[in-house]
Amino acid sequence: MIISNNPKLKSIVPLKGKYPAVITQYVIIKNNLVLDSISEAFDTSNSTIRYLQIDNNPAFNEFNFLNRINLDSIIISNNSLLYKITLKNSPSLKYADVSNNAILDSLIIGNNALYDVVNSFSITNNPKLVYIKEFGAYSYAKKLNIVNNNTLRDLNFLYNFSQRSFSSIDSLVIYNNPSLVNCCGIYNLLLRGGVRSIYITSNPSACSNESEIITYCNNPATTNFVYGRVYSDLNTNNKPDASDIFIDNIKIQIAKNGNNTTHITSDTGRYYFVNDTGSYTIQPISNFSNFATIPVSQIITRITYGNKDTINFKLAPTALLMMHLLY
Repeated sequence: MIISNNPKLKSIVPLKGKYPAVITQYVIIKNNLVLDSISEAFDTSNSTIRYLQIDNNPAFNEFNFLNRINLDSIIISNNSLLYKITLKNSPSLKYADVSNNAILDSLIIGNNALYDVVNSFSITNNPKLVYIKEFGAYSYAKKLNIVNNNTLRDLNFLYNFSQRSFSSIDSLVIYNNPSLVNCCGIYNLLLRGGVRSIYITSNPSACSNESEIITYCNNPATTNFVYGRVYSDLNTNNKPDASDIFIDNIKIQIAKNGNNTTHITSDTGRYYFVNDTGSYTIQPISNFSNFATIPVSQIITRITYGNKDTINFKLAPTALLMMHLLY
C-alpha cells in the first residue's frame, strides 16, 4: 500500500478490516503535505504491517507505534515537524532508520527484537535530537550508526545493552555529533571488546575515539560522578529499594555557573552525570501536578576528582513536602 503525493490529505481512516492483510504488510506514506498523524489508521490491533516507511510528510508531528508483532523494517525520515518518536514492543524488528527529521528531539525505542538481533539501526542527521531512551532487549546488533546529530548529548540509552555480558555489535559508527560529551553508555561494551568494527571520530573530546571514552569513563582521577534515582517511597523508609515505584521520564538538571546539562530518568528511575570540579546544583526540573521532590534540589561542591555522589529524589505530595520543610 502506497499513500503518496496527496497535498490535501490530513488524516487516514482506520484501516482495520478494510483491506486484506497482504495489502497492509508493506506500507509507504510519503509526500503528503498536511498529513499530521497516522495513529488512528494503524491502531494496535492492526499487526499485519511488516515494512513501514514514513518519508517527507512536512506536517507530521508525532509518531507512536506500539505492539506491532510482525514489524520487520521501519524508515522515518525527512519529516520536518516530527518532534517525538515512540517505537516499542515490536519483537520482529530487524531494521530501523531514523534520519533527517529537522526538529526531532525525543526518540524512545524499547522492548523490540525479543529474539535479540537487530540487523541495522541508523540515527542520523537529526539536528535537534537531544534525548534517546532505551535500546530494547537486544544483545546483538549487526550495525549501529549514530551520525550528524547536532544536539545529542549522551549515549545513556545504550547503557543496559552495554552491561549485558554477551551483547555485541558488528559495526559501530559514532561520527560528527558536536554536542556528544558523554559516551559512558558504551564503556563496558568497548572495554570487553564487544564491537568488531569501530569508527568513532569528530565528536567532542570525551567521545572522540575508543581509547578516550574508556579513559574518560574509567579514570577516577579525572572525573566526578553523580548518580541517583527518582522514586515513590511506598514503604516510607526514605530510600529507594525493591518495594518502591521508580519514576521514568523525569528531567534532571545539573548546573554550574549558568551552564546546565539535563538527563531524563530511565525506566528504573535512574540518572547519572559525569562532571568536573566546582559547585553544582542538581534538581528535577519536570513539572509535577500536586507533587514535588524531597529534596527539591541539592548542591555539591568538589575540589578534587574521583568522587561519587548519590542523590535520590523522593516524589511526595506537595502538602507532605510543606510539612517536611516546616519541621
